[in-house]
Amino acid sequence: MEESLAGNYDVVINGTGLPESILAAACARSGKSVLHVDTNEYYGSDWAALSLNELETWVKAYQKNESGAFTSATLSIHDESGLGQARAYAIDLSPRILYAKSKLIDVLVSSRISRYLDFKSLPTTWVYQSERNEECGLVKVPAGREDVFTSDKWDLLTKRRVMKFLKFATDYASEENRRIWEAKSEQALPVVLAAPPFSLSPALVSSITYAIALAPSPEALCVQDALPLIHRHLTSLGIYGAFPTIVPMYGGGGELSQAFCRAAAVKGATYVLGKRTVSQNATEEGVEVAFDGGETVKCGTYVERVSGLTGYKDSAILRKVIVVKGDCKALVPTGDASIVVFPPGTLGQNAQSVIAQIHGSGTGECPNGQWIWYLSTTGTSDAVNALKQASIALKNEAIRSVAGEAAVTMDFLFELSYTQHSSSPSDSSDKTSRIIPLTPALTTDYDAAVDCARFAYGRIFGTEEGFMETLEEDLAGDEDEF
Repeated sequence: MEESLAGNYDVVINGTGLPESILAAACARSGKSVLHVDTNEYYGSDWAALSLNELETWVKAYQKNESGAFTSATLSIHDESGLGQARAYAIDLSPRILYAKSKLIDVLVSSRISRYLDFKSLPTTWVYQSERNEECGLVKVPAGREDVFTSDKWDLLTKRRVMKFLKFATDYASEENRRIWEAKSEQALPVVLAAPPFSLSPALVSSITYAIALAPSPEALCVQDALPLIHRHLTSLGIYGAFPTIVPMYGGGGELSQAFCRAAAVKGATYVLGKRTVSQNATEEGVEVAFDGGETVKCGTYVERVSGLTGYKDSAILRKVIVVKGDCKALVPTGDASIVVFPPGTLGQNAQSVIAQIHGSGTGECPNGQWIWYLSTTGTSDAVNALKQASIALKNEAIRSVAGEAAVTMDFLFELSYTQHSSSPSDSSDKTSRIIPLTPALTTDYDAAVDCARFAYGRIFGTEEGFMETLEEDLAGDEDEF
């Protein structure tokens, strides 16, 4: 798959992260000659899934970094003897949530690239409720109608109100329902949920706002922005099972990136890892790209992922990754993964919610008997403490739920902390330039990567038509379709 540099190309793409890899596959499938390079010796760039050895090297590179995609990386190994072999781990640097009904799934299915991948179900989402609500501790978020009707925590009136809202959100775009919410479109979601005609309890408002719409704070999502997110959650149910989300095995974004790179290589794309670009010179005829070692190539368009650049607005997410040895069945009662959401204020003074993704060995990311906890929150002043308190709360919930059954141990083998940054242009970029910056938004899902790749594809081809459409040769072997 990897080759040396030679010749001219229609497109040179720097970085093998998910947006760049989707774009490489789209261009190669549409007939463009593609050179795809990466400074790193591994695929995935900012989206990579790393072994322990790779992770230690990565931390050293970003430990004192003050700009770029990652900063302030620290790694604390608490029990080296408890860790498995280095390659038994695939630590996802940019963990996201994959909905069954999403732009990424649409692209994977239409292109049949899903054949390169394996997935696990994510059947359970929890919301952590504090003492101020009628429920306390981990409360399961209703996945759909069946969960609502079988719940023993709600009376009949509450169940009717919940079902009324779920039905409304599923069909929010209808003319009748638009009349209800358009007058309140700019209001914060929690305010509207608590008021008539829905009149939901504080606990239900919290579940819908933070665990379904994934709002980081009470004022973060207005109704018109929240309803499409809630609709996505509800319409994802039943596509692949009684759950809205799934987990790409073997490292999430890193494995997804490699699948798209594989598809691009099948269509003739050239891949070179460990190759750093040193300059790009755009002319009317094209772009001359120079690499370390003195090599140069010419291309029609040069594409590069950017972060932390002057003139770009920066957003940040603080992340903590913990490898845990112990019994997590209280957090993951079925399947191999779950999500736990801590709304604002449930961890003391946390102004933003904390999302914890719990992955077991069945996801292919860690050895048997171990778990990976991916915790994240937005970059506010209390974020570091919020992540620490969330990890303590998760540990307490796991231990408390099985207390009395047997002696329980829950050991943190190592903890990784870092800040991830993403840039977005402060103004519209030059649509005529042959050098295209990729600036995917830093979101909780994968769809921003698809949007970013689609936009760049439109710049290269002059239209987004044909982006990752099904090719005739894709139809062979459709009996094995994802």
